[in-house]
Amino acid sequence: SAVTDRAVFWAELGLVAAPPLLSRLGQALKEASAEDPELHAAMRLAADHVATKCLVWRAEFGHAGSSPKPGEPPEEQNDCVFSSNESDTGTLTEGAEPLLRPRGIFRLVPRTVWVRVLPGLGGYFGAAAWTVILVGASFYCTYSASRTEELLRSARAAEKLSGSRLSRPWSWAMGMSAAKVLAFIPLVFSLTTLVQSNAFDEALRNALRIDSGEELRTFMKRALIGVVVTLSLILSTEAILVDVGPRYLTYMLVWAAVTPVSATMFALVWKLSVLKIDRLRERIRQHHADSSGSWQDVAREYRDLVGVVDDLWRRSGLSSAYALISALNFFFIAFDLAFVEATVNHLVWQYCIWIFRHSVFICIGFYCWARIHSRCASGSRQEQSILYLAEQRLCEVRREDALSHLCFLECVKGLRCGVETPLFGLVSMKHFGYTLRAVSIGV
Repeated sequence: SAVTDRAVFWAELGLVAAPPLLSRLGQALKEASAEDPELHAAMRLAADHVATKCLVWRAEFGHAGSSPKPGEPPEEQNDCVFSSNESDTGTLTEGAEPLLRPRGIFRLVPRTVWVRVLPGLGGYFGAAAWTVILVGASFYCTYSASRTEELLRSARAAEKLSGSRLSRPWSWAMGMSAAKVLAFIPLVFSLTTLVQSNAFDEALRNALRIDSGEELRTFMKRALIGVVVTLSLILSTEAILVDVGPRYLTYMLVWAAVTPVSATMFALVWKLSVLKIDRLRERIRQHHADSSGSWQDVAREYRDLVGVVDDLWRRSGLSSAYALISALNFFFIAFDLAFVEATVNHLVWQYCIWIFRHSVFICIGFYCWARIHSRCASGSRQEQSILYLAEQRLCEVRREDALSHLCFLECVKGLRCGVETPLFGLVSMKHFGYTLRAVSIGV
């Protein structure tokens, strides 16, 4: 029929048909290709493509020329973990069932039990379990804050805190630690919502399917190593220089469990946003003046870009959770500054370490957020933002495309792309400047 003559029909059939049906179709096409040289050549070309650039199924066809070409990524690095018990003819063995295609973060990491027990990666059941753990740790810190005299007698704190005038500030510190532990609960649920969202899955799938897939994998490996090394240095430094009692140890254990996952996911979502922005920047940079009507397509792509960034950060609740923790870090910095003025000299190192740690986390987070907006609407020549590159093309567009080009410029100026939070609004370099000046007071 006329429907089957369209390529989109076969694309949709591949999405909705069951694997056994697809295997029977493949076997029928293979038998028909024995008598049709043109069909045989097309089947072989398709098999070579699946074997080397498959993004849906593993290439296990067993034909000549199916090995990856030199310079291409190995098979296990492709976004493809469908491993079915298929024979060389493409039919399923009896009793075999196809495995589910990985979604979300499991396109990058293996779907193991050890990964799923991490905060935010185990679904809503895992988030509920972590909520119980965090509430228990917060209650323990609150109980410690109410038992100041017992805290002063524990470990080395009783030997170094001279005088009863410091008992109340120390109890306040434990109370703030309890509040920060509770602030981890919305962070865990926002990570869970993000990992299971279609927007995150689609953004990650698209990033892995194009040439930037290897760039994303390399970036995430380096980011993970950086997070592990940084947190190891922080934990080892505080273990040496800070008086670690059982109450503070409880807080640090919870912090060490949640922070690596949240920092790694922050880096992943930020990189996905930047990669999508860079693809649009590259398209505008290579735009040809004789491309009629292309600025309307660019405007639609920019609109989709704004929607994806908003889905990844604001709609998932991730930006709100990070903003809440950043606000608590500001309170921690102010409290530590006051405590430095009130305490004796040999305890200053402890609070200076906390001030520096909170300040660095705040600055890194706001700088990364500001960079997203800067890559879209900055007027800096060095930044080469979407707006700057489009304005450079203003003198090159044809007369009939001038209106659509001006509409695109107004779209970028009016439809602002960036991370929006309920506490700070859409974060730009101006907000980062304010944050840096506020944090520099404590540093």
